[in-house]
Amino acid sequence: MLTTNHILKIAKGETNTTSASVWFWVSANYKAVHMDRSRRRHLWQQIVFLVQATSEAEARTKAHGIATDKEHEYEVASGGTVRWILQHIEKVEELFDSTIKDGSEVYWRLYERVDPKTDRI
Repeated sequence: MLTTNHILKIAKGETNTTSASVWFWVSANYKAVHMDRSRRRHLWQQIVFLVQATSEAEARTKAHGIATDKEHEYEVASGGTVRWILQHIEKVEELFDSTIKDGSEVYWRLYERVDPKTDRI
C-alpha cells in the first residue's frame, strides 16, 4: 500500500538504497503504424509491466529492452501490415511491497480533482 512514508520518499526522489533486487513497474507507449499507407491519426497503446532490478537506472535499461522486444506486427483483415512501435518509456517506478502476491499494488498515481460539492469527504 502506498503510505505517507512512501509518498515522502517519492517527493524527495529517494529510491531503493540497497543492492537487493526490487520490483519496478514500467509504463510504455506504443503506436500502431500502418506500413502500407501514411496516416495522421494512429491508435496508441499503453502497457504496464514489471521488471526486477537493483536500481532505477538498471530498471530503465531492462525496461527499454523488454519494451522493444514487445514490438510486433501483423497482417490486418482489410489488407496491409500494422506494426506496433515503441514510442517511449513513460514511467519507471519502484514498487513498495516487499513481495509480489495477491493484492500487491503494481500501479499507482497521485492526482487532484475538484469535487462538484464541497461537503463530500
